[in-house]
Amino acid sequence: MCGIVGLYRKKISDFDISELELCLKKMTYRGPDANCFKVFQNLILGHRRLSIIDLNSTSNQPMGSEDERYWLTFNGEIYNYIELRLVLKNDGVKFKTDSDTEVLLHWLICYGVKGLEKLNGMFAFAFYDRHKEELLLARDPFGIKPLFYTERNDFFSFSSDIRALPMGGVHKTQNYNTVYKYLVFGEYDIGDDTFIDGVKSLEAGSYIKFDLTSTQFTKRKWWNPQLLPLINVSVEEASDKLRDLLLASIKRQMRSDVPLALALSGGIDSSILVSGVRSLFPDSNIMTFSYVADDKKLSEEKWMDIVVDQTGVKSHKIRIDQNEFKNDFMKLIEIQGEPFGSSSIYAQYKLFQGISQHGIKVMIDGQGADEMFAGYSGYPGQAFKSVMENDGIGAAISYAMAWVKNSGSPSDFIKRSVSEYSSKSMSDLFMRLNGSKLNPSWLKKNFLKEHVINPTFPYLEKNSNERGRRVAARLLHSFSGNGLSALLRHADRNSMSVSIENRVPFLDTDIFNFMFSLPDDFMISKHSAQSKMLLRKSMEGIAPEPILKRTDKIGFATPESSLLLKNFKFVEQILDQSINSDVLDRDIIFSKFKLMKEEKIVRDWTLWRWINYISWSQTL
Repeated sequence: MCGIVGLYRKKISDFDISELELCLKKMTYRGPDANCFKVFQNLILGHRRLSIIDLNSTSNQPMGSEDERYWLTFNGEIYNYIELRLVLKNDGVKFKTDSDTEVLLHWLICYGVKGLEKLNGMFAFAFYDRHKEELLLARDPFGIKPLFYTERNDFFSFSSDIRALPMGGVHKTQNYNTVYKYLVFGEYDIGDDTFIDGVKSLEAGSYIKFDLTSTQFTKRKWWNPQLLPLINVSVEEASDKLRDLLLASIKRQMRSDVPLALALSGGIDSSILVSGVRSLFPDSNIMTFSYVADDKKLSEEKWMDIVVDQTGVKSHKIRIDQNEFKNDFMKLIEIQGEPFGSSSIYAQYKLFQGISQHGIKVMIDGQGADEMFAGYSGYPGQAFKSVMENDGIGAAISYAMAWVKNSGSPSDFIKRSVSEYSSKSMSDLFMRLNGSKLNPSWLKKNFLKEHVINPTFPYLEKNSNERGRRVAARLLHSFSGNGLSALLRHADRNSMSVSIENRVPFLDTDIFNFMFSLPDDFMISKHSAQSKMLLRKSMEGIAPEPILKRTDKIGFATPESSLLLKNFKFVEQILDQSINSDVLDRDIIFSKFKLMKEEKIVRDWTLWRWINYISWSQTL
């Protein structure tokens, strides 16, 4: 929806105002419809608006209460604002606009932090109480909308964009611990660390209270993903309930005063959303947009066509010209603001670029379904153990045989299961056997020592006390910063770079609370080893049957190897920029790239990380 920014100093100066104005200018793409800021004695609140609900200027921000005690700058959407508005009206609140912003303002005035759990939406906001001299910052449960901040002595600032974060005259420098984890293991966007030293990301479901008088700073979680007590319900009853919850979420997220469309990849998740929208709005003109890979092995076009034929939506297909990559790459680096994992983010970027040419301002996509309903590989290790704990070894063996039949070989099953349940020492051993190194040769010889980095292999702590619910317990890690946060970051930056708001109906707290009160075999069938079992069943009769029976998964897959090798001269130009790097050894990465060219294949993501990191480091 927007971009927000704020800055605290004991006494605001002209320099502070100028810096904040510059930050707002940097975020024009996040909010091209309005640009406003409010200056107080020791605080500035700024806002860039992308108008989605109530397009009138009376809904511009920062928005103040009638007595000007309370002020709000807000990024996102409150999907249940109509319902909350009725509650507030019954309490005597009078409204001047039809916006969700005004609803949020009065909701926070009435209920404060305790009212956060009633909000259904994606949001990051700053709420200022002038009488208490207190600033409240909060982020939605799943971290769909970004919020960065930095604090030191008598300075505090925040922003929706890490590139547009006021630094108070301090130059941005690299966080080398984060750089190391990214380059060596591909880890990033985990916890509150960023690639910039001293800059934090407010974690999903968290809030900050900042006392402007004492400069006391407190941070707490207001929402924690956790397993809920099991409910006694049949598969059929659960399926009906999930269908109701999902359609309700879709219906809420279709609220918009501007043109809206859906992303359609041909996979289960996006196909379900398109089919769900058609069932809710049978007579509406619905548009879908799809990225189509040229490589037939990666293309899901035939699956898209099945959905389009059944639902009658208007389909737009977008393809990538690999010759455009070198012209787009630096722009993509700038947009993302921090290094990222693979060229699939480039495909997503090109998709949103294409969508923007059709005047669309809101998109609906299927992000979060794998984490909510147990997608990906089906977590065979956890599922096997849950089935064994609940139904015995015979049932577990039957499950394993079904997984091998549908998803892979016996060796795949063993490899995945062992890695899921290995100890820290065994996990390290497996990574070493697979070729992973804590200090690879392409890092500068003294890099670890100079930057005081203690190298360790990444390790996900296993849940040992969730007997019979191993899959659900594993999924919780996805919601607390292991994977999902990066996917949401990519989508937010790519969509907002062309002033499009991206909504994700699967990431809904009502759906979460229901799914995580169910047994594991409602997520992954203990009989067929089918992933997303309940989601598939809940949409029978609504989504196309061939889609619901799919067992493969492709997603935003791109021919990364050919993309990089086709543009090898451009890649070499980037690698050459590492000559002055204190992180990468230029000679070694060049020799490794030479071998890749000779073999005509890029076998892993290391090359992508190199060019990503080198290019990003040039922007600081």
